[in-house]
Amino acid sequence: MAAWKGEPRTTRGGQPRHSELAISTALTLRAVFSLALRQTEGLIGSIIALLGLDLPVPGQTVLSALTPEMPSMQADAAGYARLRMASTVAA
Repeated sequence: MAAWKGEPRTTRGGQPRHSELAISTALTLRAVFSLALRQTEGLIGSIIALLGLDLPVPGQTVLSALTPEMPSMQADAAGYARLRMASTVAA
């Protein structure tokens, strides 16, 4: 759960509340389910609440500002979007 919260910044400026993991997870769910930003915020909030966790939810403003930095997904001729995900298995 520590990976969900933003790393402290060593330079001037405000401290980030969300990590790259949180942002990329939200934007991946947005792409997979074809959600608007506000719907994505609600989905992430609902998942976190159902899990009983006390984690910050990336808001639509944060997601909107960071969306251009994330790679976009393009649908193929049949309308399917291809998403490649890496996974690790803990032993």
